[in-house]
Parts: sequence; C-alpha cells; structure tokens
Amino acid sequence: MGDLDGGASYYEGEFKLFLRSGHGTLENTETGDKYVGQFLADRCHGSGKHTWPDGSFYDGEWQSGRKHGQGVYVSPEQLKYEGAWHDGKRHGRGVQDYANGDTYNGWWYNGQCSGLGIYFFADGAQYHGAWNLGKYEPWKAIVFFLGGWVGCMECFTVALPVAGHSVGDFVPRGKAPSKEWAGGSHGASTAAQPDL
Repeated sequence: MGDLDGGASYYEGEFKLFLRSGHGTLENTETGDKYVGQFLADRCHGSGKHTWPDGSFYDGEWQSGRKHGQGVYVSPEQLKYEGAWHDGKRHGRGVQDYANGDTYNGWWYNGQCSGLGIYFFADGAQYHGAWNLGKYEPWKAIVFFLGGWVGCMECFTVALPVAGHSVGDFVPRGKAPSKEWAGGSHGASTAAQPDL
C-alpha cells in the first residue's frame, strides 16, 4: 500500500477477522494518498481507485496490493496508460497517450513496450513494427508517411521520439527495395526502414 499505510492512515469500511476486507476507503492524512475500493486481508484486492496528491491516479483491478488486471493510470504530466497490468507493471496489451499528442498502441512486457505495436505521432505519421524492452526493433519496422510532396521523393528523414532520426531512400510502389531496405515497401508513401 506504500504511502497509504502508516500512523496517519484512516480507514472506513468493512472488516473480516480484524482485517480490512470488502469495500472501504483508506486515506493517509499526512501524504494525501487515498484508495477507495475493495480490500482482502488488509490489501487492495478487486477493483478500486488510488489517488495521489499530485493529481495522478490508478483506477482498475488490484491483486494483493498491486495493480493487476485491467486498469487506467494517469500521471501528473497527463501521460495516460489504459490496458493490462501484471504485478504492478504494464504487462500485456495497452495504449499509452503522451502529453505531446503521440500514442503507442501495442504490447508491453514488465513495464516496457515489447512485441508488436503502433506508434502514432501527433503529426499523423505512424510507426508499425516490433519493440524489445522499450526500444525499436529496426529490422521489423514499417514507417507510414501522410501527405504529399512536389517532385521526386528520393531521400527523407524520419524523426523518432526515442532514437532521434534516420535518413534513408524512398522506394516507390512497384519497385524492389535495395539491400539496405529489408522488408520491402508497401505503397507509394510507405517504406520499410531497418535503421530506426
């Protein structure tokens, strides 16, 4: 329970065998932490909402005092994650919205992006591909470009939130990709990029 349990904690709710069990409210008057929901043997267990004094909160399923199951977490910076949790960490399928307007929709492992996912940039561009422990798997990436250009598009730069940027050759529809472009291209405005 972290900052909830302590000398300044106040509980109102159901008990079983002198332990918090059933529905109740636990609040720490020193820290401002508050939990409203289900308990089992003195731990958050079932569904409930934990609110922190900085405005962040988790609303969802709990098991033995940890986030476990489906839930929504919103940070003080308005980062929002909605999806699966396991043993207190993002784990399974989930969607994370960032304060800058970007969104990641895909798989998580032990608190990090891992597996297949789509990163939607605020400007409309998209990254479809694989992730490994929070990092891009560059040889499995497909980058989609939205919009148009004047003249012949032969080279471009892709700006990425974590890895910085990458420069590569554009492969038009119907033409074979070069050796550097493993995976080929998909459509006139799409290219597979290995060096994200």
